Amino acid sequence: MQCLYCGKDVPQIPGKRERLYCDNKNVCKQLAYKKRKAIVNTPLVDDMPVNSVQRNSYTEMLSELVELRTKVSDQAQTIASQKHALEVDVWYHLDSEARGLKAWLKKQRKTPLIEKLLADQFLPAKPTSRAMFERYLRSKGYTADDLAEFAHLWKALIKGEALQS
Repeated sequence: MQCLYCGKDVPQIPGKRERLYCDNKNVCKQLAYKKRKAIVNTPLVDDMPVNSVQRNSYTEMLSELVELRTKVSDQAQTIASQKHALEVDVWYHLDSEARGLKAWLKKQRKTPLIEKLLADQFLPAKPTSRAMFERYLRSKGYTADDLAEFAHLWKALIKGEALQS
């Protein structure tokens, strides 16, 4: 076996993992890593193929690599935002803390549901749990859409956010 960096013979030890680089100080291994990293991070390198067919293939592969990195980055952002949304859903379902919904609603931009809730004189004004508010809304005949919007409002409340305009 020859060193992947300098080409010298690499002595192998029977029964051990195959060694790819020649010296014990990891110099060739580090240099090979730096060279690979430079190729990935640099669009043009000194040892780029001279043949136009090879150059076109090389350029296509580099552009494909950039495209794939962009996709991976976008997917990582999507995963992070979905993870946060799931965490908020968990907070919502586990939240049993009494909160002052009516006081918070007064500070938010008005929607038909918020106006309806604020006009409801029997809606608990003191801090109450989410489950109690939901029970109250169901008992008063609020629609499924109203309950879904209430869930959105409560999630914004527990995240400490104001509603966006």
